[in-house]
Amino acid sequence: MNSLLLAVVGGVIAGALLHSGIAGLGAAALCFAVPYLRLSMQRRRRMEKIEEQIPDAIDIIKRALRAGHPFNAAIKLVADDMSQPIAKEFELTFSDLNYGNDVRRALLGLLNRVPSVTVMALVTSVLVQRESGGNLAEILDQIAKVVRGRFKFERKVRTLSAEGKVSAWVLSLVPVGLTAMLSIASPNYLPILLKVPVGHKLIYASVALAILGIFWIRRIIRIEV
Repeated sequence: MNSLLLAVVGGVIAGALLHSGIAGLGAAALCFAVPYLRLSMQRRRRMEKIEEQIPDAIDIIKRALRAGHPFNAAIKLVADDMSQPIAKEFELTFSDLNYGNDVRRALLGLLNRVPSVTVMALVTSVLVQRESGGNLAEILDQIAKVVRGRFKFERKVRTLSAEGKVSAWVLSLVPVGLTAMLSIASPNYLPILLKVPVGHKLIYASVALAILGIFWIRRIIRIEV
């Protein structure tokens, strides 16, 4: 509902200001996508935060098991001692266990809520240990080392790709900067572009190509770890 309302308002304002139905439709589509993009960013940041907290959560479970606590109590310790958002997820997992679900269903529920490679490694190690036996504390110790090594490598990759991200931002902002400079230096120059139909087409084409270039650069510099 909010997306639809934002799209209508943005489309009407853009169409009225630019005197173009195509511009209004483009602005409406962009405004409609803004809430979804915001939710996507919030979800990605939440997932990244949980993945950063997983090694500490594994350490808590490992120490609790070595101290003689059952697995359910170890899950509860993570929910009590860790900060959000991972505390909430482990609290829900403990509630599943406390209300009668078996460990497999509870952990698969955690993986369904937090679909990440790190959580999958934790869930898989626990389920395999329960079926085949072994020292779960030692297994979790190795999992924590692997996860921390993965994060260390991921930070290195992010550092190396930072130059590409800066280049993407610079290339994206160059047209905006040139437009602002031309508006100040030659105030009568840009209105001519807005008055003729060819100018409108050139503006639409340049915006489309700029967006395509941004996504293309992001695809090039994005490295999955």
